[in-house]
Amino acid sequence: MGKIAIYPRVSSEKQASEDRYSLAVQKERCEALLISQGYKREDFVYYCDAGISGITIEERDELKELLKRLQEPDNNIEGVCCYDLSRISRSISHTLEIFKLLKENNLRLFTCDGAFMGI
Repeated sequence: MGKIAIYPRVSSEKQASEDRYSLAVQKERCEALLISQGYKREDFVYYCDAGISGITIEERDELKELLKRLQEPDNNIEGVCCYDLSRISRSISHTLEIFKLLKENNLRLFTCDGAFMGI
């Protein structure tokens, strides 16, 4: 198996401190989901944006770095996992761009809410 990028994001201090959305909780749930799918901890690479809105990609340096890496022909990442789709983007157009990138590069998407399980 290749590497899986785990992408947690919180948009505010309040959200960061909430038990259900904290960065630590998002990471733990993503790790548990991926382990249940046969991945090992050494397969995980992390990209994390804290305190940044999901409306735009422009200020999210870690997401931009992840998307750039996914487009590199020799990267060893085979998919992305996030707590739920809103962690990647709250913009439909950005979400569609990311879906297109994933599809064009035969990458998997996992979300802890079960909406995407490696497709």
